[in-house]
Amino acid sequence: ELTGAPGQTVTGTLTLTMRGTDAVRVTAKAGPYRYLFTAQTVPPQDPQHQRLPSCEPWLTTTTPETLVAAGATAALPYAVAIPEEAGRNAAAEYVAALVIDEHPPDPALPSAQERASGAGTISIRPRIAIPVYVLLAGHETPQGRIAAFQAEAGPQPGVVMLRLTLANDGAVHLRPTGTVLIS
Repeated sequence: ELTGAPGQTVTGTLTLTMRGTDAVRVTAKAGPYRYLFTAQTVPPQDPQHQRLPSCEPWLTTTTPETLVAAGATAALPYAVAIPEEAGRNAAAEYVAALVIDEHPPDPALPSAQERASGAGTISIRPRIAIPVYVLLAGHETPQGRIAAFQAEAGPQPGVVMLRLTLANDGAVHLRPTGTVLIS
């Protein structure tokens, strides 16, 4: 999560650690981040649902490719250039992803015998999408409330089902935490 004002460039660094026994080539680029919705979201089954606005065009990596040696750590710096017009669409939070691809060594070419038998090699390329949230300065404080709290009999005797409904009254996402004490 980064906070900045329109017209400002904010930066961050992602640390990559290679725990394997071989060096690995890693590439990084900006990409979309899926499945995050606005506070006024309708259920995802509804085709009219809204997503957080994307900041993918604002996100750049200064080291788009690096080789991480076995057991080593590499820094992957990135920058988010927040345009002057950010926030004019009433959004206070934007999201994109740093898409990290691991490029395994090229597999050996199949032998003539393997080709004749129809055997082949499959190369698996792991991909990780790390969300980057950009909160506009002045809007970073979440606002929410408990909209409803219900207790009802569960499916089995002695089981009580609790349902807590939270309302997001702010312009950024909530990460609720807490405890329910039953006595």
